[in-house]
Amino acid sequence: MRPLALILLFMMLHSTTFSQDTYIVGFGKEDITYTDESIGLFGYGDYGHRTDPENPTTSSIYSRAMILGTDSDDWVIMVHADLGAISHPMHPMLLERIKERLLPNIKEGNLMISASHTHCAPGGFSHYPLYQMAAPGFKPDFVEKTIEGMYESVKQAWENKEECSITIKQGKFEPEVPVAFNRALASYNQNPEIPRKYDNHETNLAMNREMDLLAFENKDGKVIGMINWFGVHPIELLPDHLHIDGASKGYAGIYAEEKMGEGTVAIFAQNSAGDIQTCDHHDHKTFDKEMKGILDDPDYSHKKSSLKHAKWNGNVQAEKAVEILDTAPLGKIQGHTIDCELLYVDLSEVMVDPKFAHGEEGARTVSPCLGTPFLASSFYPQHKKPEQRVLNTVIALQKTIYAIKRPFVKKEKRKYRKELYKWQKPKKIGVDAVEKSVMGVELKNLGQGNANDFLLKFFAQPDPI
Repeated sequence: MRPLALILLFMMLHSTTFSQDTYIVGFGKEDITYTDESIGLFGYGDYGHRTDPENPTTSSIYSRAMILGTDSDDWVIMVHADLGAISHPMHPMLLERIKERLLPNIKEGNLMISASHTHCAPGGFSHYPLYQMAAPGFKPDFVEKTIEGMYESVKQAWENKEECSITIKQGKFEPEVPVAFNRALASYNQNPEIPRKYDNHETNLAMNREMDLLAFENKDGKVIGMINWFGVHPIELLPDHLHIDGASKGYAGIYAEEKMGEGTVAIFAQNSAGDIQTCDHHDHKTFDKEMKGILDDPDYSHKKSSLKHAKWNGNVQAEKAVEILDTAPLGKIQGHTIDCELLYVDLSEVMVDPKFAHGEEGARTVSPCLGTPFLASSFYPQHKKPEQRVLNTVIALQKTIYAIKRPFVKKEKRKYRKELYKWQKPKKIGVDAVEKSVMGVELKNLGQGNANDFLLKFFAQPDPI
């Protein structure tokens, strides 16, 4: 369910029950830029995508926080950071700090942390090996600085609390504004609910162009902060950008705060960003030509990083958000009680509706796996890049070896592999996160001088990390 739908549901459930129409709200903002070393950047999983020691940043990155409550002791905290993602360890670390120093009774479900998904923020904050590869490894110093910065933004929000009304607003980007595009048009066109199928020159229409917004206005009529949701991957800065940067979402927050006035905080959160990005990879010739004119940059290309594009796109989002602030609200949040819930779902054990599985009954998700297009940095299986062909060859050889050994393999493993191949089809599985295997070879079996070592060393040539 989209954020606005959840907000409207909350409003309908509570507005007729309680008379309160204001809340206690505070906002805070803290710099979380980390430049102590040449650290790997999170966004593209590229080992060479690291900060330049001589010039590690092109913009600062921030943690922005909002705290919301009533006259009771039940508070909701939202922290939004200019990072690639939020990992599980960060939540309990920040929660513990808030409990120790600020709100001893805060519950786990009352703290939400989200990320802008900039591809040029440091990595090394996750326990998952995949996310450690580019960093490389887990970076305790970076995590500590980030969590402390997040806490400082929460502390500021707590200290800045005041009585506010909360209104719901919404706006929409005009079709001709080149702010976002669908990168997987073939998949999008399979959705039965869309009014029609879109052509390659219409990827700007094959998406949700609406921006949902919450405005927080104090008793003096001043908007002290806002949160908006517009889904788009900020990919103006690519692996050739060796600097920390908040990208378009980060610039949007900075520019909106400048437009709103001193002391305000603007959170540009992600909505359903899935296959939406700030560059058009389908009709890229037209897109590149248009952006060359907009940016006054004859060398612009969607294949290269462009700070001008990041700033322009961020400013477009900022202008839209500020424009929405001046529109009539769709409604006002009214009520009294605040309810929060935190859910954990095992995504490897979800039964799939037959309509999403070509009509097949009993379809289910299985282990999280990385296919050869991902490992070869390709968008689609049909691209068949040379690296992808090599990986496909290795996987085919490994499956042949497994087929020969299958009668001697334990029953549990045979069952696991059968289910895996069935429900991951047609993916060519390169990495299996549950079995902890690469190209079908379990890591615990490496280094034994057998055919598995030969395949990985001479064909796949995996990164030693």
